[in-house]
Amino acid sequence: CQWGENVTPAPDLNAQTQKLAVKTAQEYARVYLAIKEVDPTARVLCCGQYHADRTNWWVAFITELRRLRDGDATTTPTPSLGFDGIHLHVYPYTGSTECNSGPINEVFDSCLRTKLPTYVAAFRATETVEVGDRPFWITEYGYLYGPPSVTGTPTPTPSRLDVRNYLM
Repeated sequence: CQWGENVTPAPDLNAQTQKLAVKTAQEYARVYLAIKEVDPTARVLCCGQYHADRTNWWVAFITELRRLRDGDATTTPTPSLGFDGIHLHVYPYTGSTECNSGPINEVFDSCLRTKLPTYVAAFRATETVEVGDRPFWITEYGYLYGPPSVTGTPTPTPSRLDVRNYLM
């Protein structure tokens, strides 16, 4: 979200991010509990963007989820609330990864292949209580076309062979 310089008063984007994270945690809790009530064996995965563990949004989200799980003066504890796993969206040439430049084969085959285990290890190290040894699932892995804001230049267009050889 970007605001022009002439917007007065300028919105506090950090405060908006915090509010969105709290509301997201509350909605996640509602959906998680509804799914588990219908099917206790169902797996509910959550929240995996690259570097989510290093954002203000994630900190606020996990703080609210812990409050809902542990309870406080306004909330009854829900000890079963949590994650059954983390899902990841892995796209090169976007802000979801740090694989933003270079030829297609290097971005897919070298950068993403190297960064994924590093990211999972870092995520587990920073959020051991919530994440622990739960599985990570890649639920989206693809290629986005267009001029990403990260690089400022158009992304390369992969051929069918590029997609087969490097993405699949």
